[in-house]
Amino acid sequence: MAAMSTLPQQVARFLKARVERQDWQNFQMRPGQQRMAEAVARAIETGTHLMVEAGTGTGKTLAYLVPALLSGKRVLVSTATKTLQDQLISKDLPRLRELLPPSGVWMHLKGRENYVCEQRLVLAETSGQLSRAQQHHLAQIRSWLAHGGSGERGACDQVPEQSAIWSYVCAKAEFCQQAACSASGECVYPRLKEQAQESQLLVVNHHLLAADLALRQQGAPGILPDRDVYIIDEAHQLADVVRQFLGEQVSSAQLLRLLEEIGLACEVEAPEAQLPFSRRQTLIAERISAFAQALSNGRYALAAVQAVLQPFYDQMTAALVELLNWLETMAPRGTGLAAARESLQALMSALAAWWQADQVSEVCWCDMGSGWFRLYRTPLRIDRTFSSWVTALGESWIFTSATLTDTQGFGYFQRKLGLEGVATLKVESPFDYGAQGMIYHPHPLPLPSAPDYIRCCLRKAWPLLQAAQGHALLLFSSYRALEQAHALLAEHWSGTLLVQGEAPKASLLQQFRDQPRAVLLATASFWEGVDLPGDQLRFVMIDKIPFAPPDDPVLQAESAWLSEQGKRPFALLQLPEATLALKQGVGRLIRTEQDRGVLMLCDPRLTEKSYGRSIIRQLPEFRWTQSQQEAVAFLQQSFAEA
Repeated sequence: MAAMSTLPQQVARFLKARVERQDWQNFQMRPGQQRMAEAVARAIETGTHLMVEAGTGTGKTLAYLVPALLSGKRVLVSTATKTLQDQLISKDLPRLRELLPPSGVWMHLKGRENYVCEQRLVLAETSGQLSRAQQHHLAQIRSWLAHGGSGERGACDQVPEQSAIWSYVCAKAEFCQQAACSASGECVYPRLKEQAQESQLLVVNHHLLAADLALRQQGAPGILPDRDVYIIDEAHQLADVVRQFLGEQVSSAQLLRLLEEIGLACEVEAPEAQLPFSRRQTLIAERISAFAQALSNGRYALAAVQAVLQPFYDQMTAALVELLNWLETMAPRGTGLAAARESLQALMSALAAWWQADQVSEVCWCDMGSGWFRLYRTPLRIDRTFSSWVTALGESWIFTSATLTDTQGFGYFQRKLGLEGVATLKVESPFDYGAQGMIYHPHPLPLPSAPDYIRCCLRKAWPLLQAAQGHALLLFSSYRALEQAHALLAEHWSGTLLVQGEAPKASLLQQFRDQPRAVLLATASFWEGVDLPGDQLRFVMIDKIPFAPPDDPVLQAESAWLSEQGKRPFALLQLPEATLALKQGVGRLIRTEQDRGVLMLCDPRLTEKSYGRSIIRQLPEFRWTQSQQEAVAFLQQSFAEA
């Protein structure tokens, strides 16, 4: 009797058959992809954990999906964003459907606020407070559902995801608790959660996974079904998301939005209370505004500004307590008012925890803007908590991303998650960076602290912008630098100038693709998750090494904690974070084997400081030049016929 094939052998045969039979359009066997797929298969088969850095173009999605499906085990795949989640479900998994039938169904699940709540939809339909545009969107949602719409926000083409109406009709947790919805009713979310229990492969995003883990940490039932295998794609983002859910956040926007929802509930469930509530609403809005304006714009550690905030905090919370007491008497009138009471209670508990937090194990800080605020309670460490989850849940955890290693290998990523000693694999990109691109490192340039630094960078970049005919992404490490660049380029650039913040990210990227001679200026959120293949993107400029601002409250607290342990914060925290961020930014330029372009790295510290040279060794092996003429010539030759 022949020995049963191991999972790595099954994976190898499957990939080899695709090449031999040519039954998969555009499939090419990539050695790195095969190495990763077989390593993932071994980890799944042996019930062990694995971290894989897979360079751009490796084909890492296929490298983990094939062994996951062949294993027959119950698998959860978590991605960084809902966009990547949708790509897996609508593109990657359907490609595998005929060649690799799953032993069970696959599906995706998002957070409950991505789905329509039937009872909240009815509540909104009976309101007279909605604007004409909101009423129009509400009618479109109802029509969509009546014609077989899934109830998932992102699947409703008729109503933009950014429309304010979704906040009135989504399946918020507090309302669901009050309404006692079940899988047998009309509500979408309970039914999907039940279906998820039966799926072989479940696709979620990091926020939903982190929310599930945080609930388990509190001893509450999780949102997600237990799995045998957990695969974390874009894993470099996971620690920050987990930290967010282990902490808490309260914002002025949340409070003001809750006031609107209470007004809506009053109109339907207690009309006679509308006038008394509107007076309370006005007072609380004034107190929120006063708190938001107590400090100038910026980020502050609570300990440093608590005395200044004290009177404004007391006035705001006193008004909220009075509102909560009123809601206690009104809650029996309907599910909307009862849900509002639960929401307000949760926000006030978070406020109190922020104000009275343990400053040893966590850092409390605030981000203050023009009339708004966000208050954060952030744990300093998540390593022990996360490693305990890994031990308790699943047989095997697979972590993968294009950026997991820094100047010290996988060590920083492992330490953050408390997973030192986990097996690792680094798979290089199949791209020929030396032929496809060039790094232009201009010389001389002043240090980034110089007042005219951005002007000097743009002078060096100007001939390259002209040679590339736009098609350029200029990445900055701060909004201040972006604004300086915008002011300078607005006077001189004759093509389309797009600036982060002027439109949603997806809209800006579409305009960039469509408009002639487009130049896009952006900060942190565009350093990753931007995919502009072909000659859409020809030139990328990065203004400096993306070190976190030294006055960042979380960085200060983490650095102080490391210093108390006798460790070096720069080497163990700031340098690894900057290296990983820079690798993400560099990764925007070359996305396929056909892409070509120039990457301009401006910061003179890259070659003048030892830590800069260690960062360089982590970047793809582009050709380097300090000659502006050589960089311009490369662009002209690459896009002569474009």
